[in-house]
Amino acid sequence: MTKRTPASAGRAASARPRDHTTTPTDCSPAPASPPATASGGKTCAACGETKPLSEFYQSPKWTCPRCKPCERENVRSRYWSDPERHRERQRARWRRDVEKSRAQRRARRLKNIEVERSRSRERAKTPDGRTRNRAAVARYAARHPERIAARNAATVAARSGTIPALIECQASGCDRRTRLERHHSDYSRPLETLTLCHLHHEATHHHGPVELKDGSFAIAPASSAVLEHTTPTIMDR
Repeated sequence: MTKRTPASAGRAASARPRDHTTTPTDCSPAPASPPATASGGKTCAACGETKPLSEFYQSPKWTCPRCKPCERENVRSRYWSDPERHRERQRARWRRDVEKSRAQRRARRLKNIEVERSRSRERAKTPDGRTRNRAAVARYAARHPERIAARNAATVAARSGTIPALIECQASGCDRRTRLERHHSDYSRPLETLTLCHLHHEATHHHGPVELKDGSFAIAPASSAVLEHTTPTIMDR
């Protein structure tokens, strides 16, 4: 029996035909996904339609097998199949880093503020949107009865002329006369209010005191949480 040298063994191995259809044992096969067409499109695994790649969510290493509308419907169906489990996961993720989560949420909204507002308005017009809004209002009233009582008392007093009407935002450097709101620095004194536009009212509650034209400051009530962060705020627009 002739003994093979390392060189002859290498030539024999290279002479064997290679099977390019097999998958290496140390690599797991990629999940099945509808192939891209010759024109650069892709067939959706859910609806079966062939669409451009721009209609699929993508990352540098992955392309969603479902088109964007089908994937959104898939996410919604998974969520509503067990909403409490998904909500608990979201709450746990939020509790891990509250400051970071709040900053990221505000940054995303401010980046596409007009798109977000348009979506919110369209969603609010649907029957489901109106139902959700009523439920949210009921939850807010249950959590903050003192705020609702102060707001209602101020509204009644304004209608009777006990407190002045809303004319102009009192924040320094602001002359807005639209979307005016009454701000309470103390909910136990419902008739002591300031007139602020929506932007300055939100900034007072979420970003800290706002300077007024008379040199004083509008501050958030003790029950409101003021968030300090370095991301662009609503007043930076």
